[in-house]
Amino acid sequence: MHRILIIEDEQSVRENIRTLLKKKNYKVLDAENAEKGIDLAKDFQPDLIVSDIMLPDNDGYYILEELQKDDSTKNIPFIFLTALADMSDLRKGMNLGADDYLTKPFSVKELLLVIEKRIKKNEELRRDDSAVPNEEKELDLEDNFVFTDSGKMNFIKVKDIECILADGVYTEIYMETGTTHLVRKIIKEWEKILPSKHFIRIHRSSIINLNYVLKIDKWFQNTYKVKLKSYPKELEISRRYSAKLKSAFSL
Repeated sequence: MHRILIIEDEQSVRENIRTLLKKKNYKVLDAENAEKGIDLAKDFQPDLIVSDIMLPDNDGYYILEELQKDDSTKNIPFIFLTALADMSDLRKGMNLGADDYLTKPFSVKELLLVIEKRIKKNEELRRDDSAVPNEEKELDLEDNFVFTDSGKMNFIKVKDIECILADGVYTEIYMETGTTHLVRKIIKEWEKILPSKHFIRIHRSSIINLNYVLKIDKWFQNTYKVKLKSYPKELEISRRYSAKLKSAFSL
């Protein structure tokens, strides 16, 4: 039986969703605010979370960010309920790592479809992850990183990775050849396994391979931007991560 957590401050909406899902044989817990929702997520370990954005204490974005800080909850599929149709709000949630959106009012069919879709997708990702023989240890440049994409196993050479950029709970790998791969792995996890002599973090959302640095330019207020061999844009180097890069290139 799949477990679902509902976080919604409107009692009637919360109870209607709970009743509906129980009829469909889901095990359901619910919370009326962000803090209770976060506590239940950590204790309950649901298979999926459905959360309103506007809540009385903190918003749904806060919930998502807090859960992604915890290894036990960071990969739980997250669906936002919102009465807001503004695209900037939609983009904000997706950039933070939300898996889907439902705009109020929504139909029973829409709710059940998106829940079933996301649970199925997460189960597929878990099966893929269990089939990948990578260990959480530091790799060498000549090692292969193994991952799955749509059920197909792929191999890429570590030394050919030019940079890695965060995209919510996913990261996009940019290769020296110009090709890209999307992997469900956060930046902190990459930091643990990439060879630290060659890969450094330059921003909260990016890691680069020092072997592909073409130039580093001063930007403003003692910050820098780096140009890589193939990646089309300059990447910002935040002051928090600049010391190691400055030392490597004697800046």
